[in-house]
Amino acid sequence: AEDVVVARKALGTQEVRGLQFEPRGRHLVALISGGTGVHGAASYFIKLRVPDLSIVWRRPIYSPMVGMERWTPDNSDAIAISEELYVLHSAGVCHKGTWCEGAQGGLAQVLNTTSGERLRHLGRDWQTSHSCKQMVGYNARSDAFLFASAGDFHPKGLQFTALARGSHLSGKT
Repeated sequence: AEDVVVARKALGTQEVRGLQFEPRGRHLVALISGGTGVHGAASYFIKLRVPDLSIVWRRPIYSPMVGMERWTPDNSDAIAISEELYVLHSAGVCHKGTWCEGAQGGLAQVLNTTSGERLRHLGRDWQTSHSCKQMVGYNARSDAFLFASAGDFHPKGLQFTALARGSHLSGKT
């Protein structure tokens, strides 16, 4: 049988930074760059129905402490999805006037899958200093997310942090 294109959707002119299906396959979630290198241009999540690709919601990714678009190299964004949560692990540079002003580091943002509401109590505006590569995975059996940050923070190496049952567990290096 020949493959058939069911729907096409132009999401804008920005860069797609991540793309995943929800576990049941009824929706597709994309992380769209606000404009690589554009200061203050918020990246956003967009949730699309499958197969028609109609937009369910679109939500900006914003941190009062970290600006993602001033320092976010290719492939440094990572997303993971459970039945209830969308998790973004990314990096940026701290905004002027914050305790970490000008420093680079990783952040974690968590959104409700149904509403797209940012769940501030589950995310972290500062995950790891000098995080050059962010990774996140989800395990349905344990219903937990595992974050990994690679960079030259002290001590150098990989730092692991878990988000399970609504709380962050201690990071391990």
